[in-house]
Amino acid sequence: MSNARDLSKMINDNLVKLWVNFRGTGTVVIRRSLGVTSVTDSGTGNYVLNFETGRIADTNYAVCCCNRDGNNDNTVVNNTGFRASDTKSTTQLRIRRTYEGTSYDSPEINIVIVGTGN
Repeated sequence: MSNARDLSKMINDNLVKLWVNFRGTGTVVIRRSLGVTSVTDSGTGNYVLNFETGRIADTNYAVCCCNRDGNNDNTVVNNTGFRASDTKSTTQLRIRRTYEGTSYDSPEINIVIVGTGN
């Protein structure tokens, strides 16, 4: 069994299917990614991740989200996720960034998806 802290082994063993680091303020820009072809800005705090076809086998994948607080006020707002009604398919995932019910853009959003591949 691989050490979960060894990301290179997870990638080499094909456990990490998709990941992306992107800027969510102003014009959305992907800094680095694996298997994410684009990120669409769908309004304040709302983004759609588009995946390479065939990267993920079904919708039972796990999603881990982390983002940078843009206010630089020593608070960490890390409420990034998706609702049951949001798109979660083998080619797309809609995520939202909120705090106490208000949507926010973030200067850095990181998503890692682990699941089974085709």
